Amino acid sequence: MRWSFVTLSIWVIAFTCGLIINDCQAVDTSESKNDPRQNSIERAAQFFEEGQIVEAENLAFKTLSKPELLTKNQKFSLYRILAFCAIANDDEEGGERYFKNALMQNPNMSPDPLLWSPKIRRVFDRAKSSFKIIQEDVKKQQLSQEADFCRQASLKSMIIPGYGQLVKGQKVKSFAAGLLFAGVASAFVYELFSYPGARDAYYNATNSADAEAKWKEYRDTQYYVNLSGLLTLTIYSYSFFDALWSAPSQPDSSFSSQ
Repeated sequence: MRWSFVTLSIWVIAFTCGLIINDCQAVDTSESKNDPRQNSIERAAQFFEEGQIVEAENLAFKTLSKPELLTKNQKFSLYRILAFCAIANDDEEGGERYFKNALMQNPNMSPDPLLWSPKIRRVFDRAKSSFKIIQEDVKKQQLSQEADFCRQASLKSMIIPGYGQLVKGQKVKSFAAGLLFAGVASAFVYELFSYPGARDAYYNATNSADAEAKWKEYRDTQYYVNLSGLLTLTIYSYSFFDALWSAPSQPDSSFSSQ
């Protein structure tokens, strides 16, 4: 049983490491060079550079009509083009609004002093100032929501180790914590129930040779009770505190503001 437990643990660790390596090697191919949406963004930018404001604006709006198919970087490029188009049409309010939308996709956006006109920079500076105020409020709200979300996740891991990681989108970590906890907890229960029998067998030994053999079995059982109990407590505590403190893998779907 003990060697079976050790073998199972080795297989679990190896399998978990394989999952983690496979997860780390995943490649994001969402922005392919042949992506028609990316081609549309480049055409819209070209229209604007050529002074075809209406064509650029219409193509940008058409591409934005299905935002679920766009990446954050693609949305950022489209909102920036729309901001340029609005300002070119003397709609500074619209330009400020689109700049804010662009900043939501890329908060590190900054003006280009060589290519941006003073008018564009002025509208952008207003949008940036307003966005900073909005961003501070959003961050406070997100921090509060994230803290509540993590507390709820930790309570789930307190009931079922690994469950909190699952609701936070950490599937590999959830699977590893749950399986390891189940394995070491089962070993702990098995050794705990074996302990009284090993103890009684040692106390009832009738000769020195039998007593020595029963003593080794009794000592080993006591050792495995302590070891498996410590591992069970360690994995349980890790699952709880990790669910409480680690950042979710998919925060947008849980508590981020739209």
